[in-house]
Amino acid sequence: MAQAAKPVVKKPGIVAKAKPVIKIKVLSADVVGKTATVTWRSTKLPVSGYFEIEFSSTFPIVFTRVLRSATTSISNSLEPYTKYSVRVKSKAIAKGAWSNSIGFTTSGDPVNNVNIINTTHTSVEIAWEEIPGVTGYDVTFNNNLPKRTRVPSFTFTGLKPGTVGKFSVRPISGIYKGEPTPFFEFSTLTSGPTSLKSSLITTNSFLLDWIGVEGASSYNVYKNDVFLGSSKATSYAVKSLLPDIAADYWVEAVFTDVVTEASEKLNVKTEQEILAVPTAPTVSTVTSVAATVSWALAPKATSYTVTLYDSLGQTVVATKSINFSITSAQFTGLAPLTGYSVGIVVINGNNTSKQSALAVFTTLKTELSGLVTSNITTTAITL
Repeated sequence: MAQAAKPVVKKPGIVAKAKPVIKIKVLSADVVGKTATVTWRSTKLPVSGYFEIEFSSTFPIVFTRVLRSATTSISNSLEPYTKYSVRVKSKAIAKGAWSNSIGFTTSGDPVNNVNIINTTHTSVEIAWEEIPGVTGYDVTFNNNLPKRTRVPSFTFTGLKPGTVGKFSVRPISGIYKGEPTPFFEFSTLTSGPTSLKSSLITTNSFLLDWIGVEGASSYNVYKNDVFLGSSKATSYAVKSLLPDIAADYWVEAVFTDVVTEASEKLNVKTEQEILAVPTAPTVSTVTSVAATVSWALAPKATSYTVTLYDSLGQTVVATKSINFSITSAQFTGLAPLTGYSVGIVVINGNNTSKQSALAVFTTLKTELSGLVTSNITTTAITL
């Protein structure tokens, strides 16, 4: 006779524990531009196991993308300026249950081909490659508040010569901002006026003009590196000069409290003054061996040259240089009963007048004196 099975008696108060299910947990989603790097925590995968990563966009379009990875992180390039949520699962873990979800929004890549296309003394124009789909660009100058433009170019204005600045460009799509470019550096021009030239040159003045600098408020003019004057126009009347004198002139442009570099120097020489031809001198106190020459005072004379010629005015007999305050000269040692001529030249610095008309004279014969006669006969006399 078979024995009856003994009943299993459970001990009171002892309950079998179920093995806990450890789900995958998404830790982070780091975004740079349109690239998202997702990291999660999980138990170890079995051999040949993998994770499934689901990216779901919710704005501006709705779609889902599922990728695979054998590691606990993944980087993926997504659509720019788009809202996403991401979650992870593995069929080998937690019976394929999905992890928690993390939301993030992609931005856009930086603009490409940023170039400085025009630079002046007061402005800098930049441009870059257009990005399809963006609504504008923020341009930041020297860490100031950005300024927005709808086109892929921008001009910085109101600058000063020699300004050194830096700028960055960031694409914008609606309320979303893309990645900014690194800062680029620029500097405005410092070059001075060009093409200096002189005109209307006289013995004591001339007109200096040049090609100006756009945006300059005035110009400083220098003579031999000494400030001469200023002008709001691109010309300057230089006055009160001496005849036949040369000097170097240059110009710089003024922008409020900043000046440009100097222009090239221009050497200008005033005209030589044409001295009036003096009137013919007069000759007096003529003897057999001497004569005195006189002439009218010349107001601009610094000296006179008096030249004694033969009677034809061809051969120089003697020359005298006379101080400007004296208006007469005496020639001695002349030959009796001989014809002579004399002319005057006015000197002013390096300037010389034409010679006056010649004054002609003849010396007297020699007069004998103190003669005593004796032994006078009909045919002879003793002196």
